[in-house]
Amino acid sequence: MKRLLLSQKKAFEIASNYVSKLKDDYTLRLAILFGSFATGLWTESSDIDILIVADELSDNIWDNYAILKERFVQPFGISTKMVQNEIESLNFIILDALEYGIILHKDQSIYDLIKEKLEHVKKRYGLFRTAKGWNITR
Repeated sequence: MKRLLLSQKKAFEIASNYVSKLKDDYTLRLAILFGSFATGLWTESSDIDILIVADELSDNIWDNYAILKERFVQPFGISTKMVQNEIESLNFIILDALEYGIILHKDQSIYDLIKEKLEHVKKRYGLFRTAKGWNITR
């Protein structure tokens, strides 16, 4: 089957519609577009990477992937209770999304807690991002 190619405008439209549908089925706390579409390094064959934080999601990222996957969308779903643990565990996908992603939806109180945890972890480990990835200095 031939894969359709995405423009950046179409990708944002797909991402926005996807997040709107999620709000009907989940207590959505955070949705962030990350990866190539967020950084401007996309190609016409790029997938749309979205971090999804919702109360009803499993603690298992792969179980969530199977439930949330749609055409063009690469979901990275995690439960609200697990997202801070993943930050603490230096899950670099989540760190990238939080640091460089484009927010599509946020519950401000949850977002503030998550960002506070991110800043704490960055300071504790001396984390910083370069073009080649995250570096730990402590």
